[in-house]
Amino acid sequence: MPEMLFDDDDEVEESGKKEEKGDEGEKEDGSSSKTREAKENVRVAKEKERDEFRRGIPHYGGIEYRPVPPDRFYRFANDTSAQKAKKKKSRHVSHEFAFDDDEVLNPDCRRPNWWSNYFPTCNNFHEYDASLKFDGGIVGAENHEYELRYIAHGFFRNVWLLENYLPRETMVLKMLRTKHDFDLSNWEMVRIDALVMERLSSSPRIMDAYGHCGFSIMAEAVQNELEELIVPNSGYADKEDLDDSQDVDPFNDFSPPEKLDIALAMAESIADLHGFEDGIIVHGDVQLCQWLKKRDGTIKLGDFNRAEILFWDEDNESYCKHTNWGGYGNYRSPEEFDAQNTNEQIDVFSLGNNIYGLLTGLWVFYENEDDEVVQKKIMDGETAFIDERYRTRSYIEGRMVEIIERCWDYKPEERATIFEVVEYLRETKETFLRLEAAASTTEMDEESA
Repeated sequence: MPEMLFDDDDEVEESGKKEEKGDEGEKEDGSSSKTREAKENVRVAKEKERDEFRRGIPHYGGIEYRPVPPDRFYRFANDTSAQKAKKKKSRHVSHEFAFDDDEVLNPDCRRPNWWSNYFPTCNNFHEYDASLKFDGGIVGAENHEYELRYIAHGFFRNVWLLENYLPRETMVLKMLRTKHDFDLSNWEMVRIDALVMERLSSSPRIMDAYGHCGFSIMAEAVQNELEELIVPNSGYADKEDLDDSQDVDPFNDFSPPEKLDIALAMAESIADLHGFEDGIIVHGDVQLCQWLKKRDGTIKLGDFNRAEILFWDEDNESYCKHTNWGGYGNYRSPEEFDAQNTNEQIDVFSLGNNIYGLLTGLWVFYENEDDEVVQKKIMDGETAFIDERYRTRSYIEGRMVEIIERCWDYKPEERATIFEVVEYLRETKETFLRLEAAASTTEMDEESA
């Protein structure tokens, strides 16, 4: 680390001048001579020390930088995730901070060259005065067009709605909650969130970012949350609450074609991440609440604070697996609860849970609210119950059951890829539209006859 040394040459020189004057005109006793000798030794020692560190270093206006000795290596910051992975003897790595060195951390797995990009727009953040409320009746209100109000929070961040009245537009401000440490690890989490939105800004299925500074992000405001419509109420139920003695009774109000369209939109947005041309991006936190629906019907994916940008193994020409943050809740893949050796297939498993919610209107393992019990079931290879009647209830619902089961395969390498899921859902939609068209034609022919 650089060390700042304050220059006290002037003081030494001034002291030397006084001592020279004493030599010329005054007789000094033994104690003065010893003091002068001690000061001279200090001056010589400081000058020698400075000469050792000045060699080859430009002048910085009185500030001297001591370079790190070549035999010692300093990390920019401790990476707790990588340390935990090392203790578990995992060869895979997770979040390394932007100033870490690949050769030191893991020479086999290299970051893409855009991994460390950072595009803060802090000046834009400070243009908004959140302490005042907009009032059109006040003179000068045109200079304060924005009003800020709190709307919700997730585990990591509070969400505020920033409304502009002149012209009318809105955006959201996400700020780290004060219950969390404002440290480098959380700063890096927010940086990755902003970076993913910046890299995927061309996709109509990914949330747009309007700014990023430190622990905060501004993004587009999307009006409708899908989770509360897909899984209304608590999402949990006992057997007697299902009312399915005659037929299955989904708890949501979506028609099968609507369910298919939503499932396809979700799968396509994940495919944008896994198929990103500059390297695979893992969302790492696929849940229904991550998708929002705009007024024009567009469904967008957001919240990339747990995202992982996969590293590349140049020798094996394949992507390296990573150490996940660890699993919690009841919505994750079996390998996530082990928290290591994971890849993009964790997103596919959780997408299967989303499609299950669309199909039934319930959470997976809806009969059990104990996360620890459900986690053990998942790690043991058990999957949520699907009523067999869904297979024949309609063409679309039967196909949805099949793709859920493909997403829930225990082994990641045997699980469907997100591109296979997208292809399967598109084929389902095309076939359904053909069947509908054929049925409509037959009905018209019968009426004309």
